[in-house]
Amino acid sequence: MAVERKTSFGTLRVHDEVVATIVEDAALHTEGIVKMGSRGVREDLSEWLNKEDRGHGVTVTADGEAVALDIYVAVRYGVQFNAVGVALVDRINQALEQALGFRPSRITVHVEEVVPVD
Repeated sequence: MAVERKTSFGTLRVHDEVVATIVEDAALHTEGIVKMGSRGVREDLSEWLNKEDRGHGVTVTADGEAVALDIYVAVRYGVQFNAVGVALVDRINQALEQALGFRPSRITVHVEEVVPVD
């Protein structure tokens, strides 16, 4: 699948994995996010087979020009989930706006794990 954006010059098609990679990078550079989570059985199998899978922990759903994101993350123990979520959404919006010129219509953050501080 691809995310499509109509411009005055034509149509821009960006593969979902490209969007997921941008989102993953933004998430991993957000204070309080320790690592990405899992998108399900397919991703778990990919990891088990030791294949590199960019966009880990991100599901992109495109419906016309509307793009929805589900992000699965692990956060550091002791952080305020709400503050981390707001920072993560802001960082993702900035990264996608800068790289691709759009913001998603919906971003849902799923906290799958809390990682203790060593």
